Amino acid sequence: MTVAEIKETLEKQPMPKYSSGEETFNWISHAIGIAVGLVMLGVFITLSVLRSYSFWENSALIVYSLTIIILYATSTIYHALPNNQIRKKIFRLLDHNTIYLLIAGTYAPICAFAFPGTNYGFIIMVVQIIGLLIGTIMNFINLNGKATQIITVALYVVMGWSIVIFYPAMKMMPLNIILFILFGGISYTLGVVFYAIGRKIKWMHSIFHLFVFLGTILQLVGIVLLI
Repeated sequence: MTVAEIKETLEKQPMPKYSSGEETFNWISHAIGIAVGLVMLGVFITLSVLRSYSFWENSALIVYSLTIIILYATSTIYHALPNNQIRKKIFRLLDHNTIYLLIAGTYAPICAFAFPGTNYGFIIMVVQIIGLLIGTIMNFINLNGKATQIITVALYVVMGWSIVIFYPAMKMMPLNIILFILFGGISYTLGVVFYAIGRKIKWMHSIFHLFVFLGTILQLVGIVLLI
């Protein structure tokens, strides 16, 4: 596919209509997420110096914090851009793909610290990487296609709830950490409901943003306790 064909495809993509007030709230709410990611990147780098983490543990923490920054930065730019611009459509596509990235990134420290040297950690990360690749490719082929939307929801569920699917692995973690991870997952999942109706009812997408941010914070607390 040529650059011209990609541009033509993007120009034909329908866009959700949000008011200026909604978009202002959307980008500000997720700009806070960038700050959280940057702070945690600094914290994790500091901890990697002070503590004797393994290469994989250090790498997992850095990857995790970077995926937080990437998701929230992409979302912030997408919602801050004016409507009816090709750049906004590009960042909308990237915004959808960074969701897979953050899910996989969140599991990186969980697998590195909770399941080191076990098959559970390896299998869960393989599931994450496969889901990330499939979801990204599907979005680039046809972001608004019905099949893509169905597969997207299925991937979110499988990737996000992998730790529950592999229940024996979950039992290897302390209860307080499990609860933070699970409540974060519940927050993300509830947010999907508001996302689904966000095109039709005003401010629902903004509420979705709040649930996403809450989910990130809850799981971040769980991971900090884990390490």
